Parts: sequence; structure tokens; C-alpha cells
Amino acid sequence: MQPDEQTRRYAIEDEEAASAAVVEAERVLHRQLQHHLAISPTVDGEVSELDLRRTEYAVAVRAIDEAAAVYHRAQGEVIAAERDQRRADHVQRIQAMLQQARAEQHHDATTRSSVVRRSHSSSSGNGSSPRPTKRLNLGQPSCGPAIQSSGSEEDTGRSGESEDSGSGNASDPRHFRSTRPCL
Repeated sequence: MQPDEQTRRYAIEDEEAASAAVVEAERVLHRQLQHHLAISPTVDGEVSELDLRRTEYAVAVRAIDEAAAVYHRAQGEVIAAERDQRRADHVQRIQAMLQQARAEQHHDATTRSSVVRRSHSSSSGNGSSPRPTKRLNLGQPSCGPAIQSSGSEEDTGRSGESEDSGSGNASDPRHFRSTRPCL
């Protein structure tokens, strides 16, 4: 049995030596790989597939970022142009409204001054017959008529009472009385 034990012992020693040789070979290969990767990204003078894909991906990402920046810049310019156009339209509408309001004020002022000039010129004796002027009597109702008329024309129905009101002669303005209490 000795030879069998000895054979087994030799086999175990051979197996351990082979295992140690494999471990040493793996260490050497690992050191060479680390050394090679530290020096250059190439293996045997060629770029690895992974490095090539990483480079292509980085280039594509850079191109996408640049395109997005150009797009956003153009989009911002379009938005700014639309905003500026809306502001210009708004300012133009406001200026038109202000100009129209000024024209209406000028027209009203001109109309008022021409009415005043007409009333002064008609009473200054330019040959035309003067219009009757109405005066409001602010005294007590017992003090006299509420509305007096001067001139030749008669004014009927202007105090709010109709001719059918039964207050006497409705065409005579001296009979009209104010419905408001006197102060």
C-alpha cells in the first residue's frame, strides 16, 4: 500500500504545485494588464470596442447638447420677438386711444367755445334777432315764477308739466312752479 499512498501524495503535491502556478500566472497577467491599461487604452495597437463606443457616445452627447443650445437660443429669440411685437401693438393701441381721447377733448373744447362765441355774438347786435334766454329764479316759490322767459318766443311744456295738468294756462311760463322745495 505504500506505493498507492506515495502515488496519492505525489498527486496531491503535483496538484498543489499546479494550483500555485495558476495563481502566479494570474497575478502576472493581472499586473501586465494593469500596467498596459495605465500606459495606453489600446490592446495590441487597436482601440477596444468599448472605448470606441464610449468615444462615439461622448461625441453624440456633445452634438445633442450643442443642438439643444442652438434650438433653445432660437426658441428664445422667437419668444422675445413675439413678446416685443405684442408690446409694440399694445403701445400702439394705447397711443391711438389717447390720441382719440385728446381729439374728443379738443373737439369738446372747440364746440363749447364756439357755442359761447355764438351766444355772445347773437346778443351783441349783429343784425339777427336775439334768442330768448332763460333765467332760473333761485328764490322762494312765493317770490315769483320759477322760470322767466325774455323775448318773443313762448316756451311750452319744458318744466315737466304738460298742458293737461290743470294748472291753468300752461303756455304762460309764469305759471310754472318748481316741484322741489326751496332752500
